[in-house]
Amino acid sequence: MQKNSPFWFSTYSFDQAINSIGFSTNYKGICCCGSYNLNHWYHDGLLHVLHIDSENNENSSKPSIKLLTSLKNKIGINQLVWSEIYKELVTTANQDGTIHLWNINNMKQIISVLVDKGYSITSVDWNQFNENSNLILTGSTSSRIKLYDVRNFEIIINQFAEHTKVVNQVKWNTNNKDEFASVSDDGLIKIWDKRSNKNSVNTLLDREQGKSAIKCCDWHKQNDWILGVGNENGQLVIWDTRNDLQPLQRRQAHSSALLSVSFDSFDVNRLMTGGKDQTLRIWNSVIDSSKQQGIYLTNEHKIHREAITSLDWDIHNPGVVTSVSTDETLVCAPISHMTVVKEYEVKGNLVAEKLRPQRVSKL
Repeated sequence: MQKNSPFWFSTYSFDQAINSIGFSTNYKGICCCGSYNLNHWYHDGLLHVLHIDSENNENSSKPSIKLLTSLKNKIGINQLVWSEIYKELVTTANQDGTIHLWNINNMKQIISVLVDKGYSITSVDWNQFNENSNLILTGSTSSRIKLYDVRNFEIIINQFAEHTKVVNQVKWNTNNKDEFASVSDDGLIKIWDKRSNKNSVNTLLDREQGKSAIKCCDWHKQNDWILGVGNENGQLVIWDTRNDLQPLQRRQAHSSALLSVSFDSFDVNRLMTGGKDQTLRIWNSVIDSSKQQGIYLTNEHKIHREAITSLDWDIHNPGVVTSVSTDETLVCAPISHMTVVKEYEVKGNLVAEKLRPQRVSKL
């Protein structure tokens, strides 16, 4: 149910931990959340469909959140993704080794596929290019990545098996229809071309961090070789995937594991991160050689009581950000009412000023 939060933040409380959130790019204000019941031996889950009305004006009113329906998934959901081409379809990656396809218009599950028996599907991603719109990637605790065509799940198009530990996320490049990235607990970032014969085209290892587990990744929305990743030590690392020697930028973003990262489609140099430290932060990543390069904090909030597991931008309203947590809540926050942080360098030292203290208490 929606809770009355002070000031401009809106929250919604569920009965289960929320592992994933995703906004539709086609239906204004519509998002899905995937939950996982950690308190029951069976670990059942739900797919929640919500409408978030933020008036498309971040200064006009507090966002309103309405639950449209909750669909039984029978097993916990680890991650979900919308198809941008088949606008009514959502895919969930599930704890029992299956993926499910849902028709949100009809509010029902249409396909259930056992992808990796005996393992958990940790990540799923749908290719968003028209010519590849039937392709889905999955990653799992088995360390394997599989490529499917949704028209025939009986055939695995390709299988990629270079990781040695859990694959935490797979992500199609938003600017290259054939390329995708994967990150793993083995500390490696792999860049793949679906046309290659199962071998990665590049492997990135942050030598400063050694083999620290990489928990999440996202591609820059305009630059097809820029990839942001978050690791178990709370670092945000920006890579030029053409250069495997060292990352472009590195920043200690959180005090503990960085669990979710997302580049903005509206302001392409802006990205947000969520961590185990319960904090959501918005950053400006400057990669233009004509400007002072770096990763600079611009806004933050610490409303959740437990780890932030997933977050997303709503392309219909880039002034509002939404996050979910193992504390069983969704928080919708207008950026204009988050704590504003101004960072700049003085004689090689980074100075931070919090210009307006956050006035919102934890839930």
